[in-house]
Amino acid sequence: SAPPPILGVDECDRGRSSPISLEDIHLTATTNGAGKSSSEPPPSLASSASFNKDCTTSKLRRSASLTLSITSSKSCQQLGNSKQKPLKPAAGDGSDTVGEDLWRDEVWVWGEGSRGQLGQGDMLARPNPVPVQGIHNQFIVKVSAGQQHVLVLTGAGLVYGWGHNTGGQANPADKLAVVLSPSAILLPHGETARDIQAAGNLSLILSDSGNLYFCGHTANGQRKYRLQCIQRDTLGLPATKHPCSILGLSPSAGGGGGATDYLYLINLASDRLSVARRLAAAEKGLLEKVETVANLISQLHSGSPGGPNGGALKKLDLFSPLHKVLHWLLKCRNILAVSLHSYYLQNGCDHRWTGIVRKVDDWVESCCELGYSIGSCITTDSLMLDSDQAQHHHTIVSILLHHFGWKQQNIKGQQELEQLLLELYNLNGPYIQVLEDSLKSCYANTQLIKRSIASLKSLQQTMKRQKSEAETTRQFWEVNNSDARLQSVRKPDQRLVLDSKNAPVSLAGAITSHRFILFSDILIDIGYNKFSVHPLSTLWVEALPANQGSGVAGKHHINLTMPEGTKAIVCPGMDARNVWLKNLNEAVYRQLTGNKQFITALPQIPITRNVQYPYTKGELKGSDYSGSMTQGRMHGKGRLEAPDGSVYAGGWRNDIKHGWGELTLPNGIVRAGNWMEGKLTGPGYLKFPDGSEYEGDLVEGEPHGHGTMKCGRYVGDGAAVYVGSWSKGSRHGYGVLEDTTSGERYMGTWNEGLRQGHGCVVNSDGIYYEGNFVADKLSGPGIMIFEDGAIYEGEFCGAGEFYGSGTLRTNNETFQGTFYGNYSEGMKFNGTVYRKKKSDDISPSSYSLEDHASANLLTQRYTVPNSDKWKAIFDKIEALLCVNDIAFEDSRPWDKLSVQFHQNKIAYMEGRGATVSASGRSDSARTERQRDKSKWQGFDILETIPKVAKMSELTWQTYCDIRDYLVTANTCPIHPVHKVVALLVTCFNSSYGGLRAHPTLLPHAKDELENMCSRLYFLLRRLFPALPSLRSHDIGQIWLTVESKDAKKNEMDVPDHGHLDYFEEEKSLLVTADTLLFPLILPSIYPALFNLYIQKEEKSDREYWARITRWNKHTDAALLTFFDVDITTWDLTLDRRSRDSVFLEAVYTLQRLKTTFTPADKLDVIVAVFDAITRQ
Repeated sequence: SAPPPILGVDECDRGRSSPISLEDIHLTATTNGAGKSSSEPPPSLASSASFNKDCTTSKLRRSASLTLSITSSKSCQQLGNSKQKPLKPAAGDGSDTVGEDLWRDEVWVWGEGSRGQLGQGDMLARPNPVPVQGIHNQFIVKVSAGQQHVLVLTGAGLVYGWGHNTGGQANPADKLAVVLSPSAILLPHGETARDIQAAGNLSLILSDSGNLYFCGHTANGQRKYRLQCIQRDTLGLPATKHPCSILGLSPSAGGGGGATDYLYLINLASDRLSVARRLAAAEKGLLEKVETVANLISQLHSGSPGGPNGGALKKLDLFSPLHKVLHWLLKCRNILAVSLHSYYLQNGCDHRWTGIVRKVDDWVESCCELGYSIGSCITTDSLMLDSDQAQHHHTIVSILLHHFGWKQQNIKGQQELEQLLLELYNLNGPYIQVLEDSLKSCYANTQLIKRSIASLKSLQQTMKRQKSEAETTRQFWEVNNSDARLQSVRKPDQRLVLDSKNAPVSLAGAITSHRFILFSDILIDIGYNKFSVHPLSTLWVEALPANQGSGVAGKHHINLTMPEGTKAIVCPGMDARNVWLKNLNEAVYRQLTGNKQFITALPQIPITRNVQYPYTKGELKGSDYSGSMTQGRMHGKGRLEAPDGSVYAGGWRNDIKHGWGELTLPNGIVRAGNWMEGKLTGPGYLKFPDGSEYEGDLVEGEPHGHGTMKCGRYVGDGAAVYVGSWSKGSRHGYGVLEDTTSGERYMGTWNEGLRQGHGCVVNSDGIYYEGNFVADKLSGPGIMIFEDGAIYEGEFCGAGEFYGSGTLRTNNETFQGTFYGNYSEGMKFNGTVYRKKKSDDISPSSYSLEDHASANLLTQRYTVPNSDKWKAIFDKIEALLCVNDIAFEDSRPWDKLSVQFHQNKIAYMEGRGATVSASGRSDSARTERQRDKSKWQGFDILETIPKVAKMSELTWQTYCDIRDYLVTANTCPIHPVHKVVALLVTCFNSSYGGLRAHPTLLPHAKDELENMCSRLYFLLRRLFPALPSLRSHDIGQIWLTVESKDAKKNEMDVPDHGHLDYFEEEKSLLVTADTLLFPLILPSIYPALFNLYIQKEEKSDREYWARITRWNKHTDAALLTFFDVDITTWDLTLDRRSRDSVFLEAVYTLQRLKTTFTPADKLDVIVAVFDAITRQ
């Protein structure tokens, strides 16, 4: 047949043709049965083909590139594709990755370089891998190595070559025999490469249109120095098939140069892939333009195309307009690269591939930001090339000519960079046309493509508007360049929206004329001697009805609300008002949302906004506010920093502090808690300049109610801790003060900060006294117990100062009469002395303090009654549970409890005050630890009112449900029950724990604990009506029958060992306030209470251990004989060492006594010990 027409292409003349025959190269078209193309040869051909054993190929999943290693007698080279940061298509296909993540594609080479095959600009060998310069800013998808030359295919469909070039195989446009650095192989206009193949000294390029281009040494020995073309029509392919890839096979290895007989396979794809193929070709065009412009800007940024860093990209400065353009170009390039990556990964064989159509929202957003950044360059006139960048002029012109189809005469000097960037506003035009043409195909996803077309057309309108706004803004600044006031507020990303010179409006009520200029971020009001700038983020726009305003006929008003006042602008007509109203609202909306896209219908503008605003006048002048605002007022959560350095962070309501917040003053004072109408009220926290801290209830910023004050440092002067009641900032009511300096602990009543009324004192010397205090001084009758056991009961005129009649009892004598002075330093006595007889068995001191009843009668006559202690705490609980409400309803306490629980939960989730029982202060470390736990696991029961709250009869199951609810509530850090218990525990430990614990306080502690439980039990009956009133019983307790199911469970837990009557007794439970509440309170106060018992029983404990030690010296037989035990029935053959193994179970059981807290649990342990002894 006649030779087919072949189109020859070179750098100078792209239109000349030269005849060539198919005999010059061997071609075989292959396809599989399903029409799916593959770059691998068919099995039949692969089995018969003879490959070079030194040639290995592998595909990189990341970029579908080839890494080849070719070994011959003359050269050795290896090439690959390396990424600094791997792409992760699984995470949204990587389209949300910052552009720099994909910017650095590199090819690394090493080996022989005698023919420039390493692309390093020389012909030297490289023993170590080095990157190839000149293509590192391209998205590389394939590398193919020939005999001594290399081809590289980019995602944009460009082809680069370097190496041996005697036949034009590296670059037919280069007439040199060696191409030392990568150079682009130019294809005809509109053509993009689909696949490449370098085999021997021949190079083949398959284009997306189906044409096959080749150059180099052919099989018949000819050298094709120009790029030759075999058109698709001459290949004799079916009309429904399209070439998709090419592969070169070497059936026989012989000779060098071009003598090797290669077989080339062209894989065909079904026509179903036509839509995907056209979309991919269009996206390659987009990627080529984006990469080309981005590479140019990166060169402008680095100063030269081959700087000291090899043209490497520097760190982007996002505050520079041109750098922002580069940033968003990289983002666009990223999206396109990921899209084409999936196309190459599938080898173009999936007809469902739709490219960036599926990521059109990301593409539209990036293009909008790109257009806006280009506009910023235009408005600031920053596109003029400086002296360092002038060398890139020819590069810009070349891009305009070859990539954007410009004519030389249309390129203006000094404006070429701006003309280039303006072309990016029309970047999506050709792609939209391809999408519209794709709708004609029966294989297209019509719905998806139509939606993408609509989005891209809207993008075109947006970018057209951005271009117009940028040019208008530049003209505005050219006219007003001499106005220093306007220049002071000028910003690169600012756009002019409206000017009252062009759209006249005036200020209502103003005598002189005002000029209003609306920018994209601010509104400027210029008067005769006034220049006001109003940020749009803090501007609220409202159109006043016709019957409001100045009342002037034909005038229409727009009301503007700002944080520091309001203004009304007057429009001459309805049309003018609508123009200003539309542009004002749209500018405010764009400023708040950052939306730069085309808006068809303006959404509702939020009234409440998060803003940042500096106050310039009034009481808040110089203050900076950041937070929520509503109609120009601070409303919601925000932070206000005053010029004096004070900072408030918390809730606001109509410019007044309201809600939880923290105020820090310059002198170190901190006020945190719940604010109401500008005053700190409720639970809160105070910190003073001297380091003192207060946590508790506040009213108008002063301690009022129950709270804890820590003064000074524990090791310094004036260090003290007070826990108790407050009134208007002073100690008032019952409280406990521990003065570290004097070493005293006072427990009693207070009045205006002074000790007043009944109270008792324990000091570090072990002295205890109680009595009546007047104006902070002990006065009148009282009792004092000294460290040596002496007891004085009589009149006092100060701490330790006897003054008047009284009785002093020592270990040996009793003094009764009149006393004056101090016991330890010397005193005067007038009265009678009674000496103790030797026959007396009990000393006065031991008689007074040995037993509980005697101690109560002796020591608690001048102390505060337990019912009057901690009234502030119980008053809060009574208010919460509506105790004093006459119109009581069963559901009201639970309603208020639910509200309190919900408020605490919100505070907990926000990390403020959730873990502090009596304070609004945030303990961030503890709160974070608790939030990191399982959070609400197990607390679901607390979200609703339990069923047991509606029951009126107490059964065993009801009692168990109440107990379980209380235990769960006490473990939840935000439940009111937990907070109440925590407060009471703190009060108890502050009274009876610590270094000032005194054995005399044990009766006080026991009585106070019992009183706490009784009062708390009475309040819990408001929540659980089924709980009986224990006051109606003489002994304050009732018996509850245990259900048989639980009795059987107890029988299973404790095995029967012959005591049949044991379980009969366990079928009833003694219910008291202690049995219900001790499990909640005792675990936390047990150390303090146990320490008091240790001190109280110290003498008996020493005697006990002395007796045990003495008995342990005797043999078992002697001890049993001493106890009148018949030893003839006992086996006493064990020696002293082996007998320690006896009763091990009982010993281990007894050790559990220290880990139990309630009396019932301790008795259970003792019973178990005796049971273990009996079994042994």
